[in-house]
Amino acid sequence: MLGTTFYNESIRKSLVAFGTLFNGITIKRAGSGTTIQSVGVPLAYAPRARFVQILQQSTAANVAEVQGGLPRMSFEWTGLTYDASRKLNTMQKTATTYKTLTFAIAPNLFSTGERITGAISTSTAYIVDQPSTTTIRVRDASGAFTDSETITGSTSNTTGSLASSGADTSDSSKVIYYWQRVPYNMDIALAVACDTTEDGLKIVEQILPYFTPEFTVSINDVQKHDIPIVLTDVSQEDQWEGASENERRLIIWTLNFQLKTYLYGPAKESVVVREAITQLYSKKIFSGLDDTQIAMETANIRTVQVPDPTTADADDSYTVTETQTDNI
Repeated sequence: MLGTTFYNESIRKSLVAFGTLFNGITIKRAGSGTTIQSVGVPLAYAPRARFVQILQQSTAANVAEVQGGLPRMSFEWTGLTYDASRKLNTMQKTATTYKTLTFAIAPNLFSTGERITGAISTSTAYIVDQPSTTTIRVRDASGAFTDSETITGSTSNTTGSLASSGADTSDSSKVIYYWQRVPYNMDIALAVACDTTEDGLKIVEQILPYFTPEFTVSINDVQKHDIPIVLTDVSQEDQWEGASENERRLIIWTLNFQLKTYLYGPAKESVVVREAITQLYSKKIFSGLDDTQIAMETANIRTVQVPDPTTADADDSYTVTETQTDNI
């Protein structure tokens, strides 16, 4: 069972969602007179220790240059633990259908399993295969793709323009499904580095009021779901001692978060069930047997249910035709 190759990008999507929360923070500083300076706070995925090391290794000649880059923020993923409190029935399934995308001109080959994105619709999906030079089959589409829009692959950087009509069609003959998602908690540390206490307070006060103690975001994973991000603790560290005029001052705020995400196993493929048959039997209790010992006679009622039209997808308009046969 282990060794099946798959990659759903669940952890990556969770990290991107977390970083997106903090990539637009700015602070304002009073200048001379009525001048107000607006300073953007850059954000990077990097360990806090790396930036501290850069400052500690800087010389008197480049202290001003290094500190000129303050304030700044960085975040890093520090741990992953299983969350038994959110576990659901393992045998439950999540299913979705395939889509076929048709291109106006044959694109270069996409990579199997890579994520594609539509330039207009912003819909995403994952490549299953390329049945022909002008078509690709995808799974887990977040929405419908638009005719004539450009499709881009996330890893191969392959691009292609969809056909001007009928570019997005559903493959109603098969479905893919996943077993129940598995809950995990991601520990993420956000570091805020600055050279004045005032700058640090201006940044932290733009973050803390939103976490009470959690803030919820939505991501388009294998299935779209909400992710609570819980603020667990906040600390401040001031490394400046004032021993010399060339000493670098560095104030670091550390905000620790716990992100409640899910991981998914490999996709499985199955045919679409388009006919449901129910047979009713009469039971006969034989003399001398208890109620648990029964013999089933021939079915005397059979009910067959099929969708109309039979090619309908789950999100299409359809009716169910039921045929019942008695005394079989």
